[in-house]
Amino acid sequence: MKIAVFSSADKAFLFFTAITFFVLLVILIRRIYYKKKTKSWIFEGPFISKAEFEQKWLGEKGAKNGLKHTDTSGCYVILIYSHDFDGVNFQNYRNVYVGQSVTIHQRVYNHMHGKGCPYLQTDIALQNPMFFRFVPCHRQEMNQFEKQIIWALDATRSYNQRRGGSQRR
Repeated sequence: MKIAVFSSADKAFLFFTAITFFVLLVILIRRIYYKKKTKSWIFEGPFISKAEFEQKWLGEKGAKNGLKHTDTSGCYVILIYSHDFDGVNFQNYRNVYVGQSVTIHQRVYNHMHGKGCPYLQTDIALQNPMFFRFVPCHRQEMNQFEKQIIWALDATRSYNQRRGGSQRR
């Protein structure tokens, strides 16, 4: 029986290969953890339906307390469902669109009225159930949050054409 003898160069190569493997494994595990954590954070938050959004847009007559008057900067998530959506399990969405704006409520209102993602216009015309999640944040954080949410929800496989963060604030 012959015993394999490794040279010091072979040992160094094996050592660095093993270290590289473990570093990549840690990075992969971390990415999976953060993706799951971000997704969980999104779905734990409050969602409002398209009908609720339109109802809350102006608020009480003369009070200026509607979404139109209480706008803020941040990101928004628009989730589109099949007609058989139960209204409970928000993670079973059919399509998703993630965006950012210095006026998130106004931007979603514009999407609902023909100024924005053309795919959303089709869903509106088909009267597919649609829900919104607003994530207020500072202007400086919008690009980071948008990219993180798009990544976590795999939104580039749906209605988002880009990975986000295209505007400088």
